[in-house]
Amino acid sequence: MVNSEEAATKINSVREYRDRGNIVGFYNDTGVILSEIEHHLRCDRDDDSLCCDTSHLLDIGIYYNEIVFALTQTADQNISRVPKSAMKHHWSVALDNLKNKCFYT
Repeated sequence: MVNSEEAATKINSVREYRDRGNIVGFYNDTGVILSEIEHHLRCDRDDDSLCCDTSHLLDIGIYYNEIVFALTQTADQNISRVPKSAMKHHWSVALDNLKNKCFYT
């Protein structure tokens, strides 16, 4: 597992470019990997009252992490990545103004 600090560093240093990636491959690979994830989350309660079984929370957390991992893996395999610094020469004052306008509207 990657800790949150490592993940934040990785996200801040690399940007994904979906227009240069293999979108069809991403969707196909995602379908294959997600179809292999199988969990049977059942509650033994017969009524509609709130279930307080903490093991269910753990199961849901594991299921969620498996889905996130599958999406991350397929993105890594199919979406091009370049360092953020590689695109700095394309940036301009006009783009800064547009960015700021978008954040504050």
